[in-house]
Amino acid sequence: MKSMRLLYLVTAIFVFWNAPAAAQTTSFPSSWEGIWNMTTTLKDCDTGTVLNTSTAPDTICAGQSFGSSEFVCNGTITDTSIDVTCTAISEVYPGCTVSITMVSTGTRSGNTFQGTTRLTSDYSPECGIPDTCMLQEISGTFVSPYQGECTNVAIADGSWGAMKARF
Repeated sequence: MKSMRLLYLVTAIFVFWNAPAAAQTTSFPSSWEGIWNMTTTLKDCDTGTVLNTSTAPDTICAGQSFGSSEFVCNGTITDTSIDVTCTAISEVYPGCTVSITMVSTGTRSGNTFQGTTRLTSDYSPECGIPDTCMLQEISGTFVSPYQGECTNVAIADGSWGAMKARF
């Protein structure tokens, strides 16, 4: 069942990569700008089973949107905390819709960050697909300021920002 939940999650993510763009309302303040070393642990909400753990650098820029264009995100990111909820609804196939909610919270203290993101995917009954829930535990350490022009920096695959955009 664990592998099926991950499969459904991947299906939902694929759907949202192909969905029309929506407005974003939450972005990072300048105090977060720089290169962070982020460790993420992905778990099944119901069982607590660890599905994946990874560590990768992530470049965060001032004004960078939280989430991705497929989600509508509301909440706050301050110098010391993140409290953001993102939502999206999409049609998986004709007659089958999925509603995804991503709730991200965390605390920053100096050069370290600890947080979680809870991603739930709720499918309409016509889908015949069970609802899923994944929990992402995130810890980060500030590595250095970013030396380039931050407005042109893309978040690398596998980074915390990319994970947020996908979950």
